Order: sequence, then C-alpha cells, then structure tokens
Amino acid sequence: MSDYVNHDIDADLPEFPALEALIRRAGDYVEVSSDLRPRTLEEARARHRETQLHRSLAMAIVVAGLLLCGLQQLHGSRRDYESRSPLASRVSLSADELLEIAGQKSQLSGSEPAWCLAEAFSELRQRQSQLFARSF
Repeated sequence: MSDYVNHDIDADLPEFPALEALIRRAGDYVEVSSDLRPRTLEEARARHRETQLHRSLAMAIVVAGLLLCGLQQLHGSRRDYESRSPLASRVSLSADELLEIAGQKSQLSGSEPAWCLAEAFSELRQRQSQLFARSF
C-alpha cells in the first residue's frame, strides 16, 4: 500500500488575484538604471571586437602555418628531386652559365650577344629533350 497523501496544492498558495496584486506592487520598486542600455551595448561591442580579434588572429596563424608547410613541402620536394635524379643536374643550367655560353659564342662568331643567347637557350632545350627522351 502506498503512504502517498494527496495534498491540495492550491490550498498552500494565496489566491491568484492577491498574488498578482503583490507582484504589481513589487514592480514599482524595481527600476532599471538609466545607463543600463549604454553599458550593455558597450560591453557587447567590446566582446564582439575581442571575438573578432581572436578569430582574425587564429586565421592568420592558420594561414601562416599552411604557408610554412607548403613552402617546406616545395623546398623538400625540389631537393628530393635533385638528389634522386642525376639527370636533373645534367640538364639544368643557371642563368649565369647560359649567359657565359652566349658570350663565348658571340666572341667566336662575332654575332649579336642577344642572338647568341637565343641560340644557347635553344641548344639547351634540345639537349634537355634528348636526355629526357633517353631516360624514359
């Protein structure tokens, strides 16, 4: 058997009209200060600026990290390619080497240096295509 006793809940509460009147009278005592809205808005703006700053800083850190990772991968892949491929060292020339070859051709043939540079570049490309064709 249950020992539950059903109490009448409404019996413990004052009548509703009296309670509502009490709440209305208490409402006259509670007043909002005149600077509540400006203080609230200023606090919201400050928090929004702080949140935006944190987001911008986080985004900058992510972009910088991705950029560093990309540069590291690019540098590492180029170094790996040059170390693994003996062909890469035989087919590449620096600009200074190419200009030196063009200068030598110009002195030997008496032609314009610009034309000799174009010929040296064409010869380099032809040599590269021959070496690549043999390597595959």
